[in-house]
Amino acid sequence: RHSVEQSLGFWGANDRLPERDILAMNTLCGHGLVSFNLIHKMIDYVKMRRLTPAEAAKIMGKCCECAVFNTVRAEHLLEKMLET
Repeated sequence: RHSVEQSLGFWGANDRLPERDILAMNTLCGHGLVSFNLIHKMIDYVKMRRLTPAEAAKIMGKCCECAVFNTVRAEHLLEKMLET
């Protein structure tokens, strides 16, 4: 699955998709290899202060085989989620 497929918009059962923040994090990998469950888990860990946003972003980046995952952007998204 390539990000070009995701840029065409969302077709089908949109109600089955995760929240927009989760999708934003998932699309940081060009092949979508960072699982939604891992993203949820990292968000929970950051909110519980078990991990810093930088540590969580680094863990998620390890799943990305194409090495395109933007850990700096992921860190900023996690920090933004902490504020809300």
